[in-house]
Amino acid sequence: MEIPDVRKVASNITNQDVHSVRKRNEQTAGQPEKNKTFERTDALVLSEEGKKALEIERYAQIGKLLPSVREDTIAKVKDRLQNGFYSNGEILKETARKLLGS
Repeated sequence: MEIPDVRKVASNITNQDVHSVRKRNEQTAGQPEKNKTFERTDALVLSEEGKKALEIERYAQIGKLLPSVREDTIAKVKDRLQNGFYSNGEILKETARKLLGS
C-alpha cells in the first residue's frame, strides 16, 4: 500500500470542499449518526462444572511436571536407616500403629 504525500492531498482540497463539510456537520449536529460502527466484544461464560474441570486439568498439568519420587523424602529415610533411627522400640511401635491404621 502506498501512502500519498500529504502536501499533494492537501493541495487538492478546495475552500469549497471545506465549506461543504462544515455545512454538512452543522446540519447533522445533534442527530444520531447513521451507519455508526459499534465496538463488539466477545465474552466466555463457564459453568461451575466447567470451572471445576478446568481446575482439575490445571492440577493434572502441575502433577505431570512434578517428579514421581520425592528425592528429599527418600534421602531422609535412607539417612534414618543408616543411623538406626528405626531400630528404636518406640519408633517401631509408632510405625506399626500407622501401618495398621489404628
